[in-house]
Amino acid sequence: IQGLELNPAASQTEGDVVSSADANDMRSEDDYASEAVAVGVLVDDEEREQGYVRLSVWLDYMRMCGPPWYWATVIGLMFINRATSIIQDYSVRLWMSASDDASAPHTVAFWLTLYLLTGLLSTAVNLTDWVNEGVGALRAGRRYHERLFARVISATPRFFDKTPIGRVISRFSRDMRTIDGDIINEITGLVSQLTHMVSVFAIISVVTPPFVLIAVVMTLAYARLGVYYLNATRELKRLDSISMAPLLSLFSELITGVESIRAFGAMNQYTMEAMNRVDVHNRPYYLLWAANRWLCSRIELLGCLVAFSTTILILFSLDTIDAGLAG
Repeated sequence: IQGLELNPAASQTEGDVVSSADANDMRSEDDYASEAVAVGVLVDDEEREQGYVRLSVWLDYMRMCGPPWYWATVIGLMFINRATSIIQDYSVRLWMSASDDASAPHTVAFWLTLYLLTGLLSTAVNLTDWVNEGVGALRAGRRYHERLFARVISATPRFFDKTPIGRVISRFSRDMRTIDGDIINEITGLVSQLTHMVSVFAIISVVTPPFVLIAVVMTLAYARLGVYYLNATRELKRLDSISMAPLLSLFSELITGVESIRAFGAMNQYTMEAMNRVDVHNRPYYLLWAANRWLCSRIELLGCLVAFSTTILILFSLDTIDAGLAG
């Protein structure tokens, strides 16, 4: 999104296709020629943002997905899905408690029917949520693609002189793929995990009130890990994105100039250059997965500590907690 963001100072309406970069392109060729001679560079380096992604970028993407009621529906379905999961687990607890009572008013068929209905409801809510998210992601991807396509079509020849074709291809391929599916999954995943975490901490705290102190410590630990991880991976993802453009540019040059390359016997040089650019592109990708494994190992450790602490608290409260509630 960061690379496709509209400049609000240059475009106030959705139909406007003139950006700040295009406005600079309206200057005379003599101005650009003099600048190029002064700095000795004819092609602009790709700019890379630093720090957090601005809130305005996220809000712009959310507006592209749909109106406020769309996101209210997404969040509402997530809460309903989580509530049905809790009800399903609690019904099992009631069933286990009732099985010990010979005078229980409900039969096994009743509990099986209740369990089946809550499972079907959870499945239906999940399916509806996935369809709703997919529709919003496709809507945002189409709108961003239309805006990007309109700007490229309306760009001046100078824009194509100073911008490698691989950079343009990367915007239409890799970045659009991210917009089409990855971003909506990250947003909904964040909301889903937050609801799951809050519900788990709330249930454990109700069953074993001393867990509140442990929950506070664990929350601080999770937050510290998250900030540390995001500060590193955010820049790695940006490096991974901008390193794709030189590779695509080289491939496009190979396709259009393969006859000349063969005529001058420069196959080995281009092969080595392609391999070097692939290596450069793979470096941040490798580090991304290394950071991901680093995070997963620590998340698993904290999860084990939560489970261990809960087990210890339950063992000290066996007189007030039955087996079903403890499960």
